[in-house]
Formats: sequence, structure tokens, C-alpha cells
Amino acid sequence: MRNIAYKKSIIREILSSKARFISILAIIFLGVTVYSGIKSAGPDLKDSINEFFSKQNLMDSKIVSSIGLNDNDLKLLQNNDKILDYYATHSIDVNLTNTNNVVRFMEYDPNAVMNKTIVTEGRLPENSGEIALDKNALKENENFKIGDEYTIESDVDLDEYFSKKTFKIVGFVQSPMYIENISRGTTTVGKGSIDYFAILNSSDISMDVYTEIYIQFKNVKDIGSYSDEYKEKMERYNDLKESLEAERSGKVRDVTSDYENVEEMEM
Repeated sequence: MRNIAYKKSIIREILSSKARFISILAIIFLGVTVYSGIKSAGPDLKDSINEFFSKQNLMDSKIVSSIGLNDNDLKLLQNNDKILDYYATHSIDVNLTNTNNVVRFMEYDPNAVMNKTIVTEGRLPENSGEIALDKNALKENENFKIGDEYTIESDVDLDEYFSKKTFKIVGFVQSPMYIENISRGTTTVGKGSIDYFAILNSSDISMDVYTEIYIQFKNVKDIGSYSDEYKEKMERYNDLKESLEAERSGKVRDVTSDYENVEEMEM
């Protein structure tokens, strides 16, 4: 009898305040729906970014030296059984006085298979005198367009680094090394942060040494970049930095893992 009376009391309470009951029920359903969506979105987002990194063949690590890297450094990597692939490249950060921006200029190597650039409009700089801009450059100057002239002016002499100072914009691009929409990393020039990057034909950048060496390791190829397993295995490669520092008398200044690069954004 008590159970029957209790049930009748509940029904009377619901019927006497239908609007409140429906509102509470809707809130519960909404909460469950949001929680389920967030719970299922996490793995999907990780799968999507891992697929993107794999498609663009993103590096696992980057070796950087404040005084440059040369062929002797590359020789140290040639016979390392932990390394799947590597390549050296050139870049230079410039404080542009004509636009009040700090830009990282990187060389375009059509033979490079790592860190593949994504063309969002136009094309890559296949010829000398051409330049492709980071899509983020449009946030700094929305008037940039394909066919415009792009001039490099700085408060320091750049003649030793660039074969010319005026280029034709031929495209807009994205890089898997910069997945954030805001940050493009830090630098030692200008205000200390990079506004956007730009890609030049390799014939337009002249440097005696390499500025970066990008590396991929063998046993992390099919492991998700944000997984604990990936982080643990990448931590074991810290001995690579130590061996390079020992053999090159401390020349190598920094070795960063891909998961650390993503936080800087600079996967």
C-alpha cells in the first residue's frame, strides 16, 4: 500500500508541475548528449590529426644549432639504427621593418618528402624570385594576393643570406609543423615571436651551414603522436642529443620531440 501511495504521489507531483519536469528531463538529456559527444570526439580528433601527420610525413624530432650544422653532423646520423630518415634545411628569421612583422623564411626543396607543405591557393615557389606565404600572413595583411610583389627590408644586412630582396607571391600554404592558428614559434630577433612563415626557392637562400635537421625514427612510425607510448619512446631518444653533443663538442643546442613541437607549434 505504501508503494502504491508513493507512486501516486510522484505522479501527482509530476502532473502538477509538468513544465518543470520537462525542463529537468531536457537538461538531463542535454547533459548526457554533450558528455557523449565530448567522450567520442577525443579519439576521433586524435585519429584525424594522426592521419594528417602521417599524410604530410611530419618529422619526429628537430635538431637545431645556434652556430649551424654541416655535413659532419649528417654523417653522425647516417648509420644510426634508430633513424628512419632525415634531411637538413635552411631557414632564417627576419624582422621586417617595412611591415613591422617577424617572418621565418624557409627554403623549398621539391625533393623533400618530410613535412610536406599544403598549398591552399596558387603554387609553391618553383623558380627563383618567387615566394609562397603562410596562410596566416593574411591575418597580418589581408591585401596580400597572388601576383603581388613582396619585399624584404630589415634593420640588418641580409645580403649574405638572400640572393634578392623582392619576390613575386605565387601561393599561400600551410605546414604540418604549425598546426596552431595563432602561434608560429619564438625567435631571437625582433619582438621574439614569429608572425608567419614564408617559403622561398632554394636558389634564393644562401647559407654556409644548415639551420635544422629534421628526423624520423623507426619504431614510432605507426604510433599515435599524442599517445603515452609515443612520448615514452621519444624520451628514450634523448641519448641521441647527448651523443651528438659529445662528438661535436657541444655544438648541437637543442633536440625537440614532435609532441613538444606541437605544444610550441612549431606535428
